[in-house]
Amino acid sequence: MLAKDVKYKVNLEKILKSDIGYIDFKNICISPDYLQQNKKTIFAMIRQLGPPTFFITFTSAEHCWDPLVVVVSDLHRNRKRKKQTDTLENNDIDYLIRKDPVTCTHYYRNRINALRQLICHDETFIGKISDYFFVTEFQNRGNEHDHTLLWIEGAPVYGANNNLGIEQFVEKYITCNTDHLDPELAKVHRHYHTRSCKK
Repeated sequence: MLAKDVKYKVNLEKILKSDIGYIDFKNICISPDYLQQNKKTIFAMIRQLGPPTFFITFTSAEHCWDPLVVVVSDLHRNRKRKKQTDTLENNDIDYLIRKDPVTCTHYYRNRINALRQLICHDETFIGKISDYFFVTEFQNRGNEHDHTLLWIEGAPVYGANNNLGIEQFVEKYITCNTDHLDPELAKVHRHYHTRSCKK
């Protein structure tokens, strides 16, 4: 398609009514075409593999990542902190994170890629994965987060296996006990249902 093809209103209207006007958007991860393609892929996987074993959401926690705070602080304050444990006020950290979303996004992306490698290749972490699906989305505050579907080899299936086997499998990997977490992390990673959950 050339610029001259959209120069005239009649041509432009034809293009906008057909898929050709939007075909390039399929590679943009928040476009409707991209999300529609992901939906088709997931449904095909469920038809072939059955229901996924786990649905996991990963999100960034910039305030809790001291190495990231050190980097953005050094970049934007034009000075080195004497040591990593030097403290910044929460308002300062908020300002630095807002000032450099690119560095924060790269840092998160590197962490999530390392975590994906761990999950997909280390069977001691969550079991042997037979297949997986990852999708990245952006929250209202602009931070990216990832949704993950995992199919675990040999996992019990609801309706096909007895309840005791399912309970034992779930208890092995999932807990609601936050006693072993850092108190700051336990506050950050708590989810409360709101109206948007019912969409």
